[in-house]
Amino acid sequence: METLLAEIGKKLTSFNPELIKPNSCKKERKILHICSEVYTTGGHTKLLYNWVQNDVTSQHTILSTRMDMSAINAVSKRYLGQEIAKHVCLPQEDHLRRAQALKDQLYENYDLVVLHIHPDDSLCNLVFSDPKITIQIAFVNHADHVFWLGSTISTILVQLRKPFLILDVERRQIEKSFYIPLPIVEAPLTAPTEQDSFSTTQADEVVILCIGSEVKFEPNEKYNFYEECIRIVEKHKNVRIKLIGVSKEGKYAIKHQHERIDYLGLLDYEDLEKYRSSCDIYLEGFPMPSFTATLETVFFKKPAILHYNPTPIFQQFMDSDIGFQYPSNLNEWRLAVDRVILDKDYRDYLAEIQYGFVIHNYSMNAWRTKLQLFYKDFLSLTPICKSFVQNEYNGDNEIALVKLSNTTIDHLYLTDKLSFSSKIKMVFFQSPVIKKKTSKTPISRKISYFTPSFIKNFIKNVVGLISKPT
Repeated sequence: METLLAEIGKKLTSFNPELIKPNSCKKERKILHICSEVYTTGGHTKLLYNWVQNDVTSQHTILSTRMDMSAINAVSKRYLGQEIAKHVCLPQEDHLRRAQALKDQLYENYDLVVLHIHPDDSLCNLVFSDPKITIQIAFVNHADHVFWLGSTISTILVQLRKPFLILDVERRQIEKSFYIPLPIVEAPLTAPTEQDSFSTTQADEVVILCIGSEVKFEPNEKYNFYEECIRIVEKHKNVRIKLIGVSKEGKYAIKHQHERIDYLGLLDYEDLEKYRSSCDIYLEGFPMPSFTATLETVFFKKPAILHYNPTPIFQQFMDSDIGFQYPSNLNEWRLAVDRVILDKDYRDYLAEIQYGFVIHNYSMNAWRTKLQLFYKDFLSLTPICKSFVQNEYNGDNEIALVKLSNTTIDHLYLTDKLSFSSKIKMVFFQSPVIKKKTSKTPISRKISYFTPSFIKNFIKNVVGLISKPT
């Protein structure tokens, strides 16, 4: 697909390095951050604005490929407050004209381009496949759980999760990766008062917190978080579980009702922080964990139990990360949960070592240090535009990816604008019977293709096509 986009990109005006504007202030690094869209909430948006806000040694420009100026200014004002970055939006025209506008923007002489784009945004592939563009390009892999475009145009891949450092070398054939973890803002550690409605209601009650959107807890053939919650509260009579993000009207919540399981639905940020502060234990949900929720709760010195035997797309930590080990199976996970409930000394110990690890690796100070190392490493590389060798994979990781996409494509929608005769030809030549035959097959044998079953399926497909708008 990226090879095809590179061919289409040749229709754009070739980049002319002689037209690059001189940099009037070489002491300041000029960075172009390209995004598809940004939002008032969400991890990838926070990452972009944290980058701009905390890197005061560089001059930043934020370019959106899909938003207008008023929309992106509104989001930037929420995160940045003051005007500390330039903003650029592409004209709302056809795809190639917008790609040309993006290419023309590169004459502003940027030192590097950082791609924060959506995984389906093809505009950058059209532009940066031009071999005359020698600007360094970093791709932020914020959508590492789905297929994305951009591996062939990137000089370096910015990985937000360690497990993908190895995975993408093979799967996406990335030659150079650099790990920059998600920066987490450290929360003030305040103990809840006895009158606080978010605190425990009994002296010996242990409160377990779980956070995630409802779809992340949806059971499958391997994982059922709801059933495990029932098992926990039935075994431990002093435990109360609070699930944030799951509505009490949801079908799984209704099915798994219990007097000591609270389904709290969506909460605002202030209430969310109070629940984090007042809980005793954090359980990472499954089959799909919420990585940011885990890290932010650990910042409150609350011990986290990770979910068991995760596929790489659901893994945040490495086995070598102190205090964060994934149980290899359900039984190990149950034992880990039981221990942290029953042994308060161990609970406090685990909270302390996890907190230390997260502070050292995910705090804003740690992130700033990592960013400077990235600049040093990145700017010494040579820009490349490489080809891609197609491989196929079919394992648990790929099954999880398909389920994550959860989309169905009507294969007829691509033919909506074809003429009637073209639709007839398309149906005929896409028939499995016809496709198996070569053009050298004698006409006498071609006639034999028209069996009753072939004719029946042919008519069925034609009816499906002509019922679509032309």
